[in-house]
Amino acid sequence: MLNLDRILNQERLLREMTGLNRQAFNELLS
Repeated sequence: MLNLDRILNQERLLREMTGLNRQAFNELLS
């Protein structure tokens, strides 16, 4: 269970980081 929670947390963190990068990338393009 702990491993699953850790994986979910990492996935959420990765998703947030990719979201921020995508937002910055869109700002650079515009």
